[in-house]
Amino acid sequence: MRLILIICAISLAIALQTPAQAGLLSTLGKIAREAGEAGVKSGDELSGLGAAARGALDDVKTPGAKAMALAPDADGRLHVADEAGVETRLASDSDVDALFRAAEDPDAIEVFADASTVARRDSVTIALAERGALKLKRQGKAYAVELSSEGGLLVRLSDDLAVEAGPLLDEALFALQKPINRANLRPLRFDDQAASSQLSSAPRPKDGVNQIDALSPDDIENGFARLNVQVVIVQGQLRDDVLRVEVGVVSLDRLRKAAHDADVHLVLLDTGVAAQPAGIGLKLSEAMQADTFASFLGALARGNKSFTITAATGAKGRVRLAARPATEIDTSGSAVGDAGLAETGAA
Repeated sequence: MRLILIICAISLAIALQTPAQAGLLSTLGKIAREAGEAGVKSGDELSGLGAAARGALDDVKTPGAKAMALAPDADGRLHVADEAGVETRLASDSDVDALFRAAEDPDAIEVFADASTVARRDSVTIALAERGALKLKRQGKAYAVELSSEGGLLVRLSDDLAVEAGPLLDEALFALQKPINRANLRPLRFDDQAASSQLSSAPRPKDGVNQIDALSPDDIENGFARLNVQVVIVQGQLRDDVLRVEVGVVSLDRLRKAAHDADVHLVLLDTGVAAQPAGIGLKLSEAMQADTFASFLGALARGNKSFTITAATGAKGRVRLAARPATEIDTSGSAVGDAGLAETGAA
């Protein structure tokens, strides 16, 4: 059975919808500011590009590597500059080939770009990734950019997680790096006999892990309203836009709307079965110790090779993230509570 992990950003705030950076001024200006540089210029004159490469890449480049900065000019044309300030226009993969042929040590070249440049997924960025030279620089860290099996680009966050380089790459990275307040994690299971009035306003911790509470599928809206800004975690079998649980089926649209209206995070874990566990599974227990959404997903992915995360625009302009295993994995004998599919939102 193929495990699927879907992260639907239900309640992503406006702050997550950061505007795309455009042109050389904003793109390289961000890089230069991170390094304490200033004076990056826009337009056809690319004198600021070399300065950005010299100052901003020292903290992320491999020692001994020939670091370069890649960014578009005001007309959207990609240029690369090395630390000596030598600038080269890269209009196609043939220009990339020429750049590497002219280098004394082609294997030492590292080309750094921001999320908006990587997300172009054009012949230049693909050619650089194919050579293993392209890296994304964000918040003082560098991430390798690699080719996907479909010929696209993936930003490798860790051995367990990679993010597809699409138009919402920066928004996806922002969401994944958001911190999690573990005190607000609220695992739920559905029980016909459990009413929202029985839900406590705060989670019930035991041995450092918040325990599972029960809620009737007929009382979702009232139950979620009591859990404002908490992270609601539900598990079952996700099929055909519904969550199948022991007591029936719950519409995903209804869950998403209830989460949105109550301003909660929603995490749905597909265990491949409709059984509703009374206790926390090992992987979920580990995930609930995470500090960020990325480490939360990484804990769920661990042992299942790697999850690939994609981003798309959801309802009302919010971002929806979907993560699936990069390869088929054997789920036979996996304990209930080990994540298969999930859906979540961040307020």
